[in-house]
Amino acid sequence: MQELFKPYRERLDEISEAIQNSEQLSTFLESEEDADYKAITEIYEPQIHELYEQVAVEHPLQLISLERAILDPALEGLYMPKLLGYSILRGKLNERFKYVRPQAMFREVILAIASSSNFEYIIGRVGQGVQAGFAFSSDIWITNLIAEMQGKRAKSYFSAQKQDKYRDIDERIRAHRIYAKQFDDLNFHTAKFPKSASEFLVEFPSLRDFLIFRVTNDLDNSSIITPILELINNRDLHEAKGYNEIVLIAAIFMQFTKKDGEQVAARLNEARKEEGFDKAFFKFILELLERGLGFNQQLHAALYPAVDRDIKDEFLHFMDVLQELYTKGFTHEDTLDAVSKYQARHEGLSLPNQALRQLLLFKFDKAIKALTVEEYPEYFEWTKVFTSYMSICDNQKFNQRIKEISLRYIKRLIKRYTDKRGKDYQDIKKFVKSFFSDMSFMTDKQLVELFKTRRKPKPVESK
Repeated sequence: MQELFKPYRERLDEISEAIQNSEQLSTFLESEEDADYKAITEIYEPQIHELYEQVAVEHPLQLISLERAILDPALEGLYMPKLLGYSILRGKLNERFKYVRPQAMFREVILAIASSSNFEYIIGRVGQGVQAGFAFSSDIWITNLIAEMQGKRAKSYFSAQKQDKYRDIDERIRAHRIYAKQFDDLNFHTAKFPKSASEFLVEFPSLRDFLIFRVTNDLDNSSIITPILELINNRDLHEAKGYNEIVLIAAIFMQFTKKDGEQVAARLNEARKEEGFDKAFFKFILELLERGLGFNQQLHAALYPAVDRDIKDEFLHFMDVLQELYTKGFTHEDTLDAVSKYQARHEGLSLPNQALRQLLLFKFDKAIKALTVEEYPEYFEWTKVFTSYMSICDNQKFNQRIKEISLRYIKRLIKRYTDKRGKDYQDIKKFVKSFFSDMSFMTDKQLVELFKTRRKPKPVESK
């Protein structure tokens, strides 16, 4: 955790002062009505959230300091429901959907709510979150937490949020899914960078998730470059389980200066000499691709020259194929030849082949998603690429994903071009029927059904 920078602190103080001097607060203190408290939240919570988002992007390691500052009573309990959610969802869950370790920030937010002068107005917005957080916590932790509270009303309220139904793991899974969905578009991710091997063991899962979130969302990581380099260069961590994953994330997905990049690449080359590196690398890459994280062409160009070519491992062969793909494109003869030879080197279901196929699919999916409906002739050209790689890869799951990628775009076209006599519609229909039939994606009957007009049901006449 880093201390909150002075400009952020000053901005929060300005918001706090504005709240304390506001007419809305004066009105609420006189009326004590829910509607008047809501009026305060509608004006000032967006300002707090704007500051929070700025810190989350620019200096994510300062988020805990910011959250503790937001718990100041002078902010009248505003933004606490969000802080509660952040603290609940940051916690790492085990296979039983219970916290791996107690959540300190969750405890702090709960106690701040319990002691707030606006307790009665806050609890109407946090019930679902408290129940979920308690579901993931141990009984003894909850009992000790409630024992710390001073007010009888707070003790009574929080005791009632411990629900028996959450003893069932399926209910805990469901609670997490439903609650987490509300925070899908919010950035509240932070982490602690460990200094020792024992600390790394504890912090690794959260650190890993934090870094993957940052690179997946293409955020500016300049503020965490120094901690990353300190971790990578810390010899005490080199044998720690998971350390190489952090090195891979940094080397493949983060942007460094030339000097810093050489440090990261040097450590990556050392890791490549370790037994089991290749297998771990491909398993990790498959996981990242499933999470929507592909190889960035610009970052690959920076890393590739630093890859030690004297180490003849599968990582090198994989990077060589990517080099052909990125420098010459999908359709170049050299690229097709490189992919073909790479596939031939391994068994069809081997991890290296799976990784390459998934990367190709990731790139295909991204390219087709970027096409507008007016650019459908470009999709026609892409089908030539698909056909080539389907022949090379010779894998049914690969073919099925090509079909899914294509079908998603075709449905967009059908929705856009509705004039059955129009040239666009006719060209699309003719091409799709031919391509889908040739690739055995659909039967003739299914293709007829795909282009069939869906009639709207007639409205039922009222008697």
